[in-house]
Amino acid sequence: MLPLFIFFIGTQISLWSKVTTGSSLIYFPGPFALILTYWWGPRVLLPYYINSVLCAGFWDLEKIALWPLYGLPEVVFAFLSWLFFVSIVKGKYWLPDIRNTLYFLIGGILIPLILCKFFQEVVFLMAGDIPEEKFWHILVTTGLGDFISIFGISVPVLYFLTEKIGNAGLLYFNENIPGAIGPLKERLNSKGRMSEIIFFAILVGYISTVLNFGDYWFIYGVLSLYLAIRFGFGTTVVFNSYILLVTYIIPAVLKTEFNNSFILDEEKLKTQLGSALLFVFSTVTGRVMTDTENIEKKLSQQNLALEQTNRELDRFVYSVSHDLSAPLKSILGLVNIGRLTKNSEEQLSYLSKIESSVRKLEVFIREVLDYSQNKRLDSVREQFKLKDLCAEILDNLRYIEEFKNVEVDLNGLSETEITNDKTRLKIILNNLLTNAVKYQKRIPGHQHLIKVSSFQNSDKVLIDIEDNGEGIHPDVLSKIFNMFFRGHQKSSGSGLGLYIAKEAAERIGGNIQVRSEYGKGSTFTLELNNAN
Repeated sequence: MLPLFIFFIGTQISLWSKVTTGSSLIYFPGPFALILTYWWGPRVLLPYYINSVLCAGFWDLEKIALWPLYGLPEVVFAFLSWLFFVSIVKGKYWLPDIRNTLYFLIGGILIPLILCKFFQEVVFLMAGDIPEEKFWHILVTTGLGDFISIFGISVPVLYFLTEKIGNAGLLYFNENIPGAIGPLKERLNSKGRMSEIIFFAILVGYISTVLNFGDYWFIYGVLSLYLAIRFGFGTTVVFNSYILLVTYIIPAVLKTEFNNSFILDEEKLKTQLGSALLFVFSTVTGRVMTDTENIEKKLSQQNLALEQTNRELDRFVYSVSHDLSAPLKSILGLVNIGRLTKNSEEQLSYLSKIESSVRKLEVFIREVLDYSQNKRLDSVREQFKLKDLCAEILDNLRYIEEFKNVEVDLNGLSETEITNDKTRLKIILNNLLTNAVKYQKRIPGHQHLIKVSSFQNSDKVLIDIEDNGEGIHPDVLSKIFNMFFRGHQKSSGSGLGLYIAKEAAERIGGNIQVRSEYGKGSTFTLELNNAN
Protein backbone atom coordinates (compact mmCIF):
# COMPACT_ATOMS: atom_id res chain seq x y z
CA MET A 1 0.00 0.00 0.00
CA LEU A 2 2.84 2.41 0.77
CA PRO A 3 4.27 2.40 -2.81
CA LEU A 4 0.79 2.91 -4.24
CA PHE A 5 0.22 5.90 -1.96
CA ILE A 6 3.62 7.38 -2.90
CA PHE A 7 2.89 7.01 -6.62
CA PHE A 8 -0.57 8.56 -6.24
CA ILE A 9 0.76 11.62 -4.39
CA GLY A 10 3.48 11.98 -7.03
CA THR A 11 0.85 11.89 -9.78
CA GLN A 12 -1.22 14.61 -8.14
CA ILE A 13 1.81 16.90 -7.80
CA SER A 14 2.82 16.20 -11.41
CA LEU A 15 -0.55 17.39 -12.69
CA TRP A 16 0.47 20.95 -11.78
CA SER A 17 2.99 20.92 -14.65
CA LYS A 18 0.76 19.21 -17.24
CA VAL A 19 1.46 20.67 -20.70
CA THR A 20 -0.49 18.35 -22.96
CA THR A 21 -2.76 15.33 -22.90
CA GLY A 22 -1.04 12.52 -21.00
CA SER A 23 2.19 14.44 -20.36
CA SER A 24 3.78 16.88 -17.93
CA LEU A 25 7.16 18.53 -17.78
CA ILE A 26 7.84 17.07 -14.33
CA TYR A 27 6.52 13.57 -13.65
CA PHE A 28 7.30 12.50 -10.08
CA PRO A 29 6.09 8.86 -10.19
CA GLY A 30 8.94 8.13 -12.66
CA PRO A 31 11.85 8.84 -10.29
CA PHE A 32 9.83 7.45 -7.35
CA ALA A 33 9.33 4.16 -9.20
CA LEU A 34 12.98 3.96 -10.21
CA ILE A 35 14.18 4.52 -6.63
CA LEU A 36 11.74 2.07 -5.05
CA THR A 37 12.47 -0.59 -7.69
CA TYR A 38 16.18 -0.35 -6.94
CA TRP A 39 15.54 -0.56 -3.20
CA TRP A 40 12.72 -3.10 -3.05
CA GLY A 41 12.94 -4.94 -6.34
CA PRO A 42 10.44 -5.32 -9.25
CA ARG A 43 7.61 -6.17 -6.83
CA VAL A 44 6.80 -2.43 -6.60
CA LEU A 45 5.98 -2.35 -10.31
CA LEU A 46 2.49 -3.80 -9.77
CA PRO A 47 1.30 -0.89 -7.56
CA TYR A 48 3.05 1.46 -9.99
CA TYR A 49 1.05 0.00 -12.88
CA ILE A 50 -2.19 0.13 -10.90
CA ASN A 51 -1.58 3.82 -10.14
CA SER A 52 -0.77 4.56 -13.79
CA VAL A 53 -3.97 2.90 -15.01
CA LEU A 54 -6.29 4.37 -12.40
CA CYS A 55 -4.88 7.90 -12.75
CA ALA A 56 -5.06 7.99 -16.54
CA GLY A 57 -8.28 9.96 -16.38
CA PHE A 58 -6.55 12.84 -14.60
CA TRP A 59 -4.48 13.38 -17.76
CA ASP A 60 -7.53 13.94 -20.00
CA LEU A 61 -7.19 10.48 -21.51
CA GLU A 62 -10.85 9.78 -22.26
CA LYS A 63 -10.58 6.32 -23.87
CA ILE A 64 -11.03 4.15 -20.76
CA ALA A 65 -10.44 0.94 -22.72
CA LEU A 66 -6.88 2.13 -23.47
CA TRP A 67 -5.98 3.02 -19.88
CA PRO A 68 -4.17 -0.34 -19.33
CA LEU A 69 -2.08 0.41 -22.43
CA TYR A 70 -1.41 4.03 -21.40
CA GLY A 71 0.06 2.88 -18.08
CA LEU A 72 2.38 0.30 -19.60
CA PRO A 73 5.33 2.41 -20.94
CA GLU A 74 6.28 4.05 -17.64
CA VAL A 75 6.20 0.69 -15.85
CA VAL A 76 8.40 -0.80 -18.58
CA PHE A 77 10.81 2.11 -18.06
CA ALA A 78 11.26 1.31 -14.35
CA PHE A 79 11.68 -2.40 -15.11
CA LEU A 80 14.24 -1.82 -17.89
CA SER A 81 16.17 0.59 -15.67
CA TRP A 82 16.37 -2.06 -12.94
CA LEU A 83 17.16 -4.80 -15.47
CA PHE A 84 19.97 -2.91 -17.24
CA PHE A 85 21.63 -1.22 -14.29
CA VAL A 86 21.01 -3.45 -11.27
CA SER A 87 20.49 -6.94 -12.67
CA ILE A 88 22.75 -7.05 -15.76
CA VAL A 89 25.49 -4.49 -15.06
CA LYS A 90 25.38 -5.19 -11.28
CA GLY A 91 25.62 -1.45 -10.70
CA LYS A 92 25.87 0.01 -7.23
CA TYR A 93 22.80 2.21 -7.07
CA TRP A 94 24.16 4.41 -4.26
CA LEU A 95 26.57 5.75 -6.94
CA PRO A 96 29.90 5.46 -5.09
CA ASP A 97 32.12 6.31 -8.08
CA ILE A 98 32.17 7.71 -11.61
CA ARG A 99 31.83 4.28 -13.22
CA ASN A 100 28.55 3.52 -11.48
CA THR A 101 27.30 7.07 -12.01
CA LEU A 102 27.84 6.84 -15.78
CA TYR A 103 26.30 3.36 -15.93
CA PHE A 104 23.28 4.72 -14.07
CA LEU A 105 23.01 7.72 -16.39
CA ILE A 106 23.20 5.63 -19.57
CA GLY A 107 21.77 2.22 -18.65
CA GLY A 108 19.53 3.32 -15.80
CA ILE A 109 17.97 6.43 -17.34
CA LEU A 110 18.81 7.31 -20.96
CA ILE A 111 18.30 4.00 -22.78
CA PRO A 112 15.11 2.94 -20.94
CA LEU A 113 13.69 6.47 -21.13
CA ILE A 114 14.25 6.85 -24.88
CA LEU A 115 12.66 3.47 -25.60
CA CYS A 116 9.68 3.88 -23.32
CA LYS A 117 9.03 7.57 -24.04
CA PHE A 118 8.89 6.81 -27.76
CA PHE A 119 6.53 3.90 -27.08
CA GLN A 120 4.30 6.14 -24.93
CA GLU A 121 4.02 8.97 -27.45
CA VAL A 122 3.31 6.48 -30.27
CA VAL A 123 0.42 5.12 -28.20
CA PHE A 124 -0.89 8.67 -27.67
CA LEU A 125 -0.53 9.41 -31.39
CA MET A 126 -2.34 6.26 -32.51
CA ALA A 127 -5.10 6.96 -30.00
CA GLY A 128 -5.51 10.47 -31.39
CA ASP A 129 -4.55 12.16 -28.12
CA ILE A 130 -1.79 14.33 -29.64
CA PRO A 131 -1.55 16.00 -33.11
CA GLU A 132 0.66 14.20 -35.59
CA GLU A 133 2.50 17.38 -36.66
CA LYS A 134 3.68 17.98 -33.08
CA PHE A 135 4.70 14.38 -32.35
CA TRP A 136 8.46 14.87 -32.37
CA HIS A 137 8.34 18.20 -30.56
CA ILE A 138 6.15 16.78 -27.81
CA LEU A 139 8.33 13.66 -27.61
CA VAL A 140 11.54 15.66 -27.14
CA THR A 141 10.05 18.28 -24.81
CA THR A 142 8.32 15.90 -22.42
CA GLY A 143 11.22 13.45 -22.70
CA LEU A 144 13.68 16.12 -21.55
CA GLY A 145 11.30 17.04 -18.75
CA ASP A 146 11.15 13.41 -17.64
CA PHE A 147 14.94 13.13 -17.80
CA ILE A 148 15.49 16.28 -15.73
CA SER A 149 13.02 15.20 -13.06
CA ILE A 150 14.29 11.59 -12.91
CA PHE A 151 17.93 12.63 -12.81
CA GLY A 152 17.41 15.55 -10.43
CA ILE A 153 15.37 13.57 -7.90
CA SER A 154 16.75 10.02 -8.04
CA VAL A 155 20.48 10.83 -7.84
CA PRO A 156 20.45 12.64 -4.45
CA VAL A 157 17.91 10.22 -2.98
CA LEU A 158 19.89 7.13 -4.02
CA TYR A 159 23.20 8.68 -2.94
CA PHE A 160 22.14 9.92 0.48
CA LEU A 161 19.30 7.66 1.61
CA THR A 162 20.27 4.18 0.37
CA GLU A 163 22.60 3.70 3.33
CA LYS A 164 19.83 4.57 5.82
CA ILE A 165 17.39 2.24 4.08
CA GLY A 166 20.01 -0.51 4.22
CA ASN A 167 20.76 0.08 7.90
CA ALA A 168 17.03 -0.22 8.61
CA GLY A 169 17.01 -3.61 6.87
CA LEU A 170 14.61 -2.42 4.17
CA LEU A 171 16.63 -3.20 1.05
CA TYR A 172 15.53 -6.04 -1.24
CA PHE A 173 19.17 -7.17 -1.53
CA ASN A 174 21.51 -7.11 1.46
CA GLU A 175 24.27 -4.72 0.36
CA ASN A 176 27.35 -3.41 2.14
CA ILE A 177 26.87 0.32 1.57
CA PRO A 178 29.45 2.87 2.72
CA GLY A 179 28.08 6.12 4.12
CA ALA A 180 27.63 9.18 1.96
CA ILE A 181 26.45 11.65 4.59
CA GLY A 182 29.72 11.56 6.55
CA PRO A 183 32.03 12.81 3.78
CA LEU A 184 29.55 15.55 2.87
CA LYS A 185 29.37 16.73 6.49
CA GLU A 186 33.16 16.83 6.65
CA ARG A 187 33.20 19.12 3.62
CA LEU A 188 30.41 21.37 4.84
CA ASN A 189 31.90 21.69 8.33
CA SER A 190 35.07 23.13 6.87
CA LYS A 191 35.60 26.80 7.72
CA GLY A 192 33.65 29.11 5.43
CA ARG A 193 32.30 26.42 3.15
CA MET A 194 28.81 26.21 4.61
CA SER A 195 28.38 29.99 4.41
CA GLU A 196 29.58 29.90 0.79
CA ILE A 197 26.98 27.31 -0.18
CA ILE A 198 24.23 29.23 1.62
CA PHE A 199 25.27 32.34 -0.29
CA PHE A 200 24.92 30.57 -3.65
CA ALA A 201 21.57 29.09 -2.62
CA ILE A 202 20.25 32.57 -1.79
CA LEU A 203 21.73 33.90 -5.05
CA VAL A 204 19.94 31.22 -7.10
CA GLY A 205 16.70 31.94 -5.31
CA TYR A 206 17.06 35.67 -6.05
CA ILE A 207 17.99 35.11 -9.71
CA SER A 208 14.95 32.90 -10.21
CA THR A 209 12.66 35.76 -9.11
CA VAL A 210 14.18 38.62 -11.15
CA LEU A 211 15.51 36.92 -14.31
CA ASN A 212 13.64 34.87 -16.89
CA PHE A 213 14.78 31.25 -16.72
CA GLY A 214 14.51 30.81 -20.48
CA ASP A 215 16.96 33.65 -21.11
CA TYR A 216 19.45 33.05 -18.29
CA TRP A 217 19.31 29.27 -17.78
CA PHE A 218 23.09 28.96 -18.32
CA ILE A 219 23.80 30.91 -15.10
CA TYR A 220 22.47 28.00 -13.03
CA GLY A 221 24.71 25.55 -14.87
CA VAL A 222 27.80 27.69 -14.33
CA LEU A 223 27.08 27.97 -10.58
CA SER A 224 26.48 24.23 -10.36
CA LEU A 225 29.73 23.53 -12.21
CA TYR A 226 31.65 25.82 -9.83
CA LEU A 227 30.26 24.00 -6.80
CA ALA A 228 31.10 20.64 -8.43
CA ILE A 229 34.75 21.63 -8.79
CA ARG A 230 34.94 23.16 -5.31
CA PHE A 231 32.89 20.75 -3.20
CA GLY A 232 32.45 17.54 -5.17
CA PHE A 233 29.60 15.16 -5.85
CA GLY A 234 27.39 15.34 -2.75
CA THR A 235 27.05 19.11 -2.71
CA THR A 236 26.48 19.19 -6.47
CA VAL A 237 23.55 16.78 -6.53
CA VAL A 238 21.88 18.64 -3.65
CA PHE A 239 22.41 21.98 -5.40
CA ASN A 240 21.08 20.62 -8.70
CA SER A 241 17.95 19.42 -6.92
CA TYR A 242 17.57 22.87 -5.41
CA ILE A 243 17.84 24.41 -8.89
CA LEU A 244 15.22 21.94 -10.11
CA LEU A 245 12.97 23.11 -7.29
CA VAL A 246 13.26 26.85 -7.93
CA THR A 247 13.31 26.73 -11.74
CA TYR A 248 10.88 23.90 -12.54
CA ILE A 249 8.79 22.69 -9.61
CA ILE A 250 7.83 26.02 -8.01
CA PRO A 251 7.07 27.72 -11.36
CA ALA A 252 4.99 24.69 -12.35
CA VAL A 253 3.00 24.90 -9.13
CA LEU A 254 2.51 28.66 -9.48
CA LYS A 255 1.93 28.43 -13.26
CA THR A 256 4.40 31.32 -13.76
CA GLU A 257 6.60 29.64 -16.35
CA PHE A 258 5.02 26.45 -17.65
CA ASN A 259 1.68 26.22 -19.38
CA ASN A 260 0.18 24.48 -22.37
CA SER A 261 1.97 26.81 -24.78
CA PHE A 262 5.36 25.82 -23.40
CA ILE A 263 5.40 22.70 -25.51
CA LEU A 264 5.12 24.76 -28.72
CA ASP A 265 8.01 27.10 -27.91
CA GLU A 266 11.26 26.28 -29.72
CA GLU A 267 13.32 28.47 -27.37
CA LYS A 268 11.97 26.63 -24.31
CA LEU A 269 13.06 23.37 -25.89
CA LYS A 270 16.62 24.70 -26.22
CA THR A 271 16.44 25.84 -22.60
CA GLN A 272 15.48 22.38 -21.45
CA LEU A 273 18.22 20.73 -23.50
CA GLY A 274 20.87 23.15 -22.20
CA SER A 275 19.72 22.72 -18.60
CA ALA A 276 19.77 18.94 -18.87
CA LEU A 277 23.29 18.90 -20.35
CA LEU A 278 24.68 21.30 -17.74
CA PHE A 279 23.08 19.31 -14.91
CA VAL A 280 24.65 16.11 -16.22
CA PHE A 281 28.02 17.75 -16.86
CA SER A 282 28.20 19.32 -13.40
CA THR A 283 27.16 16.05 -11.72
CA VAL A 284 29.77 14.04 -13.60
CA THR A 285 32.39 16.70 -12.83
CA GLY A 286 31.47 16.59 -9.13
CA ARG A 287 31.73 12.80 -9.14
CA VAL A 288 35.17 12.94 -10.78
CA MET A 289 36.38 15.55 -8.27
CA THR A 290 35.17 13.48 -5.32
CA ASP A 291 36.71 10.30 -6.74
CA THR A 292 40.00 12.12 -7.29
CA GLU A 293 40.00 13.39 -3.72
CA ASN A 294 39.16 9.90 -2.40
CA ILE A 295 42.03 8.39 -4.40
CA GLU A 296 44.42 11.04 -3.08
CA LYS A 297 43.34 10.32 0.50
CA LYS A 298 43.70 6.60 -0.05
CA LEU A 299 47.18 7.03 -1.55
CA SER A 300 48.16 9.29 1.34
CA GLN A 301 46.99 6.68 3.85
CA GLN A 302 48.82 3.93 1.98
CA ASN A 303 52.00 6.03 1.93
CA LEU A 304 51.76 6.61 5.68
CA ALA A 305 51.16 2.90 6.22
CA LEU A 306 54.12 2.08 3.97
CA GLU A 307 56.38 4.46 5.90
CA GLN A 308 55.23 2.91 9.16
CA THR A 309 55.86 -0.57 7.76
CA ASN A 310 59.36 0.42 6.63
CA ARG A 311 60.17 1.79 10.09
CA GLU A 312 58.83 -1.36 11.71
CA LEU A 313 60.79 -3.51 9.25
CA ASP A 314 64.06 -1.72 10.05
CA ARG A 315 63.46 -2.15 13.75
CA PHE A 316 62.30 -5.71 13.22
CA VAL A 317 65.45 -6.72 11.32
CA TYR A 318 67.69 -5.13 13.96
CA SER A 319 65.85 -6.70 16.90
CA VAL A 320 65.55 -10.11 15.24
CA SER A 321 69.25 -10.22 14.46
CA HIS A 322 70.02 -9.30 18.08
CA ASP A 323 67.53 -11.73 19.63
CA LEU A 324 68.70 -14.55 17.38
CA SER A 325 72.39 -13.98 17.91
CA ALA A 326 72.22 -13.64 21.73
CA PRO A 327 71.04 -17.24 22.44
CA LEU A 328 73.38 -18.61 19.77
CA LYS A 329 76.37 -16.84 21.32
CA SER A 330 75.31 -18.14 24.73
CA ILE A 331 75.08 -21.69 23.38
CA LEU A 332 78.49 -21.46 21.71
CA GLY A 333 80.03 -20.07 24.88
CA LEU A 334 78.58 -22.85 27.01
CA VAL A 335 79.76 -25.49 24.51
CA ASN A 336 83.32 -24.12 24.66
CA ILE A 337 83.27 -24.01 28.45
CA GLY A 338 81.85 -27.55 28.57
CA ARG A 339 84.81 -28.84 26.59
CA LEU A 340 87.21 -27.53 29.26
CA THR A 341 85.71 -29.47 32.15
CA LYS A 342 85.60 -33.16 32.90
CA ASN A 343 83.15 -32.74 35.77
CA SER A 344 79.88 -34.42 34.82
CA GLU A 345 77.79 -32.24 37.13
CA GLU A 346 79.18 -29.08 35.55
CA GLN A 347 78.54 -30.52 32.10
CA LEU A 348 74.91 -31.26 33.05
CA SER A 349 74.55 -27.67 34.29
CA TYR A 350 75.89 -26.34 31.01
CA LEU A 351 73.54 -28.63 29.06
CA SER A 352 70.62 -27.33 31.12
CA LYS A 353 71.59 -23.74 30.31
CA ILE A 354 71.97 -24.65 26.64
CA GLU A 355 68.49 -26.18 26.71
CA SER A 356 67.13 -22.96 28.23
CA SER A 357 68.74 -20.88 25.47
CA VAL A 358 67.38 -23.23 22.79
CA ARG A 359 63.87 -22.95 24.24
CA LYS A 360 64.10 -19.14 24.22
CA LEU A 361 65.27 -19.34 20.62
CA GLU A 362 62.39 -21.67 19.76
CA VAL A 363 59.82 -19.33 21.32
CA PHE A 364 61.27 -16.35 19.48
CA ILE A 365 61.25 -18.16 16.14
CA ARG A 366 57.62 -19.15 16.73
CA GLU A 367 56.73 -15.49 17.37
CA VAL A 368 58.50 -14.46 14.17
CA LEU A 369 56.52 -17.09 12.27
CA ASP A 370 53.30 -15.83 13.87
CA TYR A 371 54.21 -12.31 12.78
CA SER A 372 54.82 -13.53 9.23
CA GLN A 373 51.57 -15.52 9.14
CA ASN A 374 49.52 -12.59 10.34
CA LYS A 375 50.97 -10.29 7.67
CA ARG A 376 50.85 -12.80 4.83
CA LEU A 377 47.82 -15.05 5.12
CA ASP A 378 44.32 -14.14 3.96
CA SER A 379 41.57 -14.26 6.55
CA VAL A 380 39.60 -17.52 6.40
CA ARG A 381 36.46 -17.75 8.54
CA GLU A 382 35.33 -21.08 9.94
CA GLN A 383 33.18 -22.45 12.73
CA PHE A 384 34.78 -23.87 15.88
CA LYS A 385 34.31 -24.10 19.64
CA LEU A 386 36.21 -21.48 21.59
CA LYS A 387 36.58 -23.76 24.60
CA ASP A 388 38.23 -26.48 22.50
CA LEU A 389 40.67 -23.94 21.01
CA CYS A 390 41.70 -22.64 24.46
CA ALA A 391 42.16 -26.20 25.75
CA GLU A 392 44.42 -26.99 22.76
CA ILE A 393 46.55 -23.89 23.38
CA LEU A 394 46.91 -24.62 27.11
CA ASP A 395 47.91 -28.20 26.35
CA ASN A 396 50.79 -26.86 24.23
CA LEU A 397 51.88 -24.54 27.07
CA ARG A 398 52.35 -27.34 29.60
CA TYR A 399 56.07 -27.59 28.89
CA ILE A 400 56.62 -24.05 30.25
CA GLU A 401 58.28 -24.25 33.66
CA GLU A 402 55.84 -21.81 35.25
CA PHE A 403 52.79 -23.83 34.16
CA LYS A 404 53.08 -26.28 37.07
CA ASN A 405 52.08 -23.50 39.48
CA VAL A 406 48.99 -22.46 37.48
CA GLU A 407 45.34 -23.29 37.98
CA VAL A 408 43.24 -22.61 34.85
CA ASP A 409 39.45 -22.16 34.89
CA LEU A 410 37.70 -22.56 31.52
CA ASN A 411 34.18 -22.98 32.92
CA GLY A 412 33.24 -19.46 31.84
CA LEU A 413 33.72 -20.32 28.16
CA SER A 414 30.64 -20.94 26.05
CA GLU A 415 30.17 -24.37 24.50
CA THR A 416 28.56 -22.93 21.37
CA GLU A 417 30.48 -22.47 18.14
CA ILE A 418 31.72 -19.11 16.86
CA THR A 419 32.59 -18.09 13.31
CA ASN A 420 35.95 -16.40 12.82
CA ASP A 421 39.54 -16.73 11.61
CA LYS A 422 40.71 -19.68 13.71
CA THR A 423 44.40 -19.34 12.76
CA ARG A 424 44.69 -15.72 13.86
CA LEU A 425 42.53 -16.24 16.94
CA LYS A 426 44.87 -19.04 17.98
CA ILE A 427 47.85 -16.67 17.59
CA ILE A 428 46.09 -14.03 19.73
CA LEU A 429 45.00 -16.38 22.52
CA ASN A 430 48.34 -18.18 22.56
CA ASN A 431 50.19 -14.92 23.24
CA LEU A 432 47.70 -13.73 25.87
CA LEU A 433 47.65 -17.08 27.70
CA THR A 434 51.43 -17.44 27.52
CA ASN A 435 51.87 -14.07 29.23
CA ALA A 436 49.24 -14.97 31.83
CA VAL A 437 51.18 -18.15 32.63
CA LYS A 438 54.66 -16.59 32.69
CA TYR A 439 54.11 -13.41 34.69
CA GLN A 440 53.27 -14.78 38.10
CA LYS A 441 53.90 -13.37 41.56
CA ARG A 442 57.16 -14.69 42.92
CA ILE A 443 55.74 -15.25 46.40
CA PRO A 444 56.08 -18.60 48.21
CA GLY A 445 52.73 -20.33 48.55
CA HIS A 446 50.98 -18.08 46.00
CA GLN A 447 48.46 -19.98 43.87
CA HIS A 448 48.44 -18.47 40.38
CA LEU A 449 44.93 -18.45 38.85
CA ILE A 450 43.91 -17.87 35.23
CA LYS A 451 40.23 -17.53 34.39
CA VAL A 452 39.07 -17.55 30.76
CA SER A 453 35.46 -16.58 30.06
CA SER A 454 33.39 -15.46 27.10
CA PHE A 455 30.15 -13.76 26.21
CA GLN A 456 28.62 -13.86 22.75
CA ASN A 457 25.53 -12.88 20.79
CA SER A 458 24.71 -12.88 17.08
CA ASP A 459 27.16 -10.03 16.34
CA LYS A 460 29.95 -9.93 18.93
CA VAL A 461 32.18 -12.24 20.98
CA LEU A 462 33.94 -10.97 24.11
CA ILE A 463 36.76 -13.08 25.57
CA ASP A 464 38.24 -12.23 28.98
CA ILE A 465 41.59 -13.64 30.16
CA GLU A 466 41.99 -12.75 33.84
CA ASP A 467 44.92 -13.56 36.14
CA ASN A 468 46.06 -12.72 39.65
CA GLY A 469 49.69 -12.26 38.67
CA GLU A 470 52.05 -9.36 39.18
CA GLY A 471 50.03 -6.96 37.00
CA ILE A 472 51.36 -4.16 34.82
CA HIS A 473 52.89 -0.95 36.12
CA PRO A 474 50.82 2.14 35.15
CA ASP A 475 53.92 3.80 33.64
CA VAL A 476 54.22 1.13 30.94
CA LEU A 477 50.57 0.13 30.46
CA SER A 478 50.12 2.31 27.35
CA LYS A 479 53.26 0.84 25.70
CA ILE A 480 52.71 -2.90 26.08
CA PHE A 481 51.35 -3.34 22.53
CA ASN A 482 54.38 -1.65 20.91
CA MET A 483 56.73 -3.77 18.83
CA PHE A 484 59.64 -5.22 20.87
CA PHE A 485 58.54 -3.47 24.06
CA ARG A 486 59.61 -5.20 27.27
CA GLY A 487 58.14 -4.19 30.61
CA HIS A 488 61.54 -4.45 32.30
CA GLN A 489 65.07 -5.50 31.51
CA LYS A 490 64.67 -8.90 33.19
CA SER A 491 61.77 -9.84 30.98
CA SER A 492 62.39 -13.14 29.19
CA GLY A 493 60.12 -12.34 26.25
CA SER A 494 61.00 -10.82 22.90
CA GLY A 495 58.49 -7.97 23.12
CA LEU A 496 56.69 -9.26 20.01
CA GLY A 497 53.84 -11.24 21.58
CA LEU A 498 51.33 -8.52 22.45
CA TYR A 499 52.20 -6.55 19.32
CA ILE A 500 51.39 -9.60 17.17
CA ALA A 501 48.19 -10.24 19.14
CA LYS A 502 47.02 -6.65 18.59
CA GLU A 503 47.87 -6.74 14.86
CA ALA A 504 46.11 -10.08 14.40
CA ALA A 505 43.01 -8.81 16.20
CA GLU A 506 42.84 -5.76 13.94
CA ARG A 507 43.21 -7.95 10.83
CA ILE A 508 40.00 -9.81 11.76
CA GLY A 509 38.10 -6.68 12.77
CA GLY A 510 38.63 -7.01 16.52
CA ASN A 511 40.45 -5.18 19.27
CA ILE A 512 42.18 -5.90 22.58
CA GLN A 513 41.75 -3.88 25.75
CA VAL A 514 43.52 -4.31 29.06
CA ARG A 515 42.72 -3.51 32.68
CA SER A 516 45.47 -4.01 35.22
CA GLU A 517 46.20 -3.24 38.85
CA TYR A 518 49.89 -3.45 39.62
CA GLY A 519 50.55 -6.16 42.18
CA LYS A 520 47.06 -7.71 41.85
CA GLY A 521 46.69 -8.94 38.28
CA SER A 522 45.45 -8.12 34.79
CA THR A 523 42.45 -8.73 32.56
CA PHE A 524 42.78 -8.73 28.77
CA THR A 525 39.50 -8.44 26.83
CA LEU A 526 39.36 -9.49 23.19
CA GLU A 527 36.36 -8.24 21.21
CA LEU A 528 35.55 -9.97 17.92
CA ASN A 529 32.85 -9.92 15.28
CA ASN A 530 30.75 -13.05 15.10
CA ALA A 531 28.86 -12.44 11.84
CA ASN A 532 28.34 -15.45 9.59
